Order: sequence, then structure tokens, then C-alpha cells
Amino acid sequence: MGGVGLGRLWDSHPKWAFALHLAVTLMLGGFAVSALIAGGGWSAVIVVAGFAVMAASLAVFTWSAIQRDWRPDQSETWDSPSTPSPSVAWESAQTAERVLWVLFAVVFLTGMALLLARSVVGFVLVVLSLALAIVAMRAHR
Repeated sequence: MGGVGLGRLWDSHPKWAFALHLAVTLMLGGFAVSALIAGGGWSAVIVVAGFAVMAASLAVFTWSAIQRDWRPDQSETWDSPSTPSPSVAWESAQTAERVLWVLFAVVFLTGMALLLARSVVGFVLVVLSLALAIVAMRAHR
């Protein structure tokens, strides 16, 4: 979800997106270094892979923004109408959708907290929360 938000930000405000993307990449790099030093095993590999993806996408998006002289992308590449802002989407959502999104947030954050405590239940909750997000996205249709 963060990647989608960054992608939209690159299209509308490339300089702000660069700063935010760089900050997240550096933070993820710090986590990667600390995970490698601590000998995190598979978690270190996952964080290092995430850092590599963030660094590569930062390079590609920065190159694209430089090609456009850091101007926002005005071209509409999709045939679908523009995506509404999160507040407009929340206001137009039905009660069932809102309940699913709140449930997703609670399950996801609980799962992440349990993952920090090295609990297998945390992993299951994170996977379950992703399924909840898919159901919540499809509920609108």
C-alpha cells in the first residue's frame, strides 16, 4: 500500500516523493544493516531484499523525474477515471467496507506486533490481514 502511495506521489509531486522515498530507503537500509549485524537469518534476507527493491525503485523513479525536469506527470496512462483521494473514498464507502478496513488495520497491526515478538501467530495474522484487504477492496464492486 505504501508503494502505491509513493507511486501516486511521484506522478503529482516528484520532489516530495524523492525526499520521502529516500528517507524510507535509508530507514530500511538501517534496518537491513542492524538485521545483518544481529544475525537475523531469514528476516535479515527479507529486509535486505526490501532495501534493494526500494533503492532500485528510487533510482528508476528519480531517473524518470529528471527526464521530465522534475515536473508532475500530466499524462493519464490508464483508461480508468482518476483515483479518488482517500478521504473521498472513505466517505463514499459503505458500512461493510469501513468495518472490513478497520478490521484489516487492527489485524495487521496486531500481527506486526506479534511478529516483533517472534510469534508464528503474527505471521498468520499478517497473511490474514492481506486477505481482508482484498475482500475490502472487492466489497465496493
